[in-house]
Amino acid sequence: MALKIVSGLDATSLSLSSFLDLQKNELRNAQIHNLTTTQIAGVGTPASGQFAYDTTLNKLKVYNGTAWELVGASADGTTLELSSNTLSIKALGVDTTQLAAGAVTTAKIDNAQVTGAKIAALTIATGNIAATAVTSAKLADGAVGTAKLATDAVTTAKIADDQITAALIADDAVGAAAIADNSIDVARLNTSDGSAGQFLKTNGSGTLSFATPVDDSVSATNLTATLANLDTTHAVNVHGSGSTSIIIGSSTNTPNVQVTGDVIVDGNLMVSGTTTTVSSTTISVTDPIITLGGTAALTADDNKDRGIEFRYYDSSASRLGFFGYDDSEREFTALVDVTNEQEVMSGTLAAVKFGAADLTSLVLPDSGLNYGGTAVTASGTELNYVDGVTSAIQTQINGKQATITGAATTITGSDLTASRALVSNSSGKVAVSAVTSTELGYVDGVTSSIQTQLDSKPAAYAASVTTSSGTATIAHSAHGLAFPANIQVYDENGQLVLVDIRQVVASNEMTITINAPDGTYEVIAVGAKAS
Repeated sequence: MALKIVSGLDATSLSLSSFLDLQKNELRNAQIHNLTTTQIAGVGTPASGQFAYDTTLNKLKVYNGTAWELVGASADGTTLELSSNTLSIKALGVDTTQLAAGAVTTAKIDNAQVTGAKIAALTIATGNIAATAVTSAKLADGAVGTAKLATDAVTTAKIADDQITAALIADDAVGAAAIADNSIDVARLNTSDGSAGQFLKTNGSGTLSFATPVDDSVSATNLTATLANLDTTHAVNVHGSGSTSIIIGSSTNTPNVQVTGDVIVDGNLMVSGTTTTVSSTTISVTDPIITLGGTAALTADDNKDRGIEFRYYDSSASRLGFFGYDDSEREFTALVDVTNEQEVMSGTLAAVKFGAADLTSLVLPDSGLNYGGTAVTASGTELNYVDGVTSAIQTQINGKQATITGAATTITGSDLTASRALVSNSSGKVAVSAVTSTELGYVDGVTSSIQTQLDSKPAAYAASVTTSSGTATIAHSAHGLAFPANIQVYDENGQLVLVDIRQVVASNEMTITINAPDGTYEVIAVGAKAS
């Protein structure tokens, strides 16, 4: 019969909320004393190990003999959680203080349950993990990261002798991705640092050390055999003489060294000597610029041409051609039937054919222009006659008369009289007038009608008259002046005399009468010309 201590008895329903079953050694549905933070602090003389649930913080507390602390010693509540009377462990909640030695065994860990989120940083100690408890299946991918290991945490003292064996490390387990850059240095190896240029070697018994490279193959005998392997066709070309000299080449074999197969040069290739011959059928060069004439800037003119010399065959023989820069002429040129005298090329100018050409200037030798297969024989002077032409010359010529017609027909057969003005005759043809060029020059500078200008000027009349019986008359037909006129009378000595001058008008004609002693007088009359 079991003795049960029952608590929480409901007087009306007799339902059991919690009880201690001594027969089964079980405590079922136990409720820890619920107090506020203030109430817990006011508990008098609490016993070490006494529990209380802090309803203010909703966290479980225990009295450690000195003070109340959160269970799990984590003030941020990330260790244990009590919910619906269930006590659970949060992520990162278990560290070395919560685990007894050997507490974590394989049986306690389900497959792939040990993840990075479940392991607090720096919490895994050897004494807390049972032997062979951690297997590959127990660790989730990426569970062991650098955040879980303190700096210098994995030392020789932490790993028992002969504990890390090949059987414990899966094939390809430690890959390049698992090792941070520059993580394995000399301090991580069981050896002291070496000097520059040395390499790491083993003695065959597991001991590592640094050593200086020694190429035992570079000896007269070994190098002879090595080079002979490169030239299997002409093995005699590579041979040794004693132990100190190596001879490459033979006076009886050509070439001196021959390599069968491809040759790859990863570095720069420098070839010295006087002649380099390339017998391949195709040459590909990545560099878009090929430099000729030296590897450095020249300090003086070597008087050598630069360009490409090529071979070709005409109808009778093999010949040389050249296309490049003529050093003496300072011009680019193309030559055929070339002679090469110490890199100075001479020969016959070659015919060239281009598409469109944009030229700054064009210089042609005499009779050197050919257009559409037709030689152009015109000289430069003759070609300049078309300078300034704005349209087709033939079209302009066709628009002109083939023969002279019209008024000019009278002047096509002979020269004209010199220095004469031209007029049109009664037939409308060009003819020579009686007016000379001198006479015609008199009108030079005239700005308006000469007759109009003359008509606007005063008319003048001058004549000698003799009085008879004290009177002399000048008729209108003689002087042609209109009334009134300005009349002056001078004696035979040129002295102005005062006489009676009368101007009588009848039928629009004016008659001048001079009344003076008998004698001869000079009369000057000025006035408008009668209309």
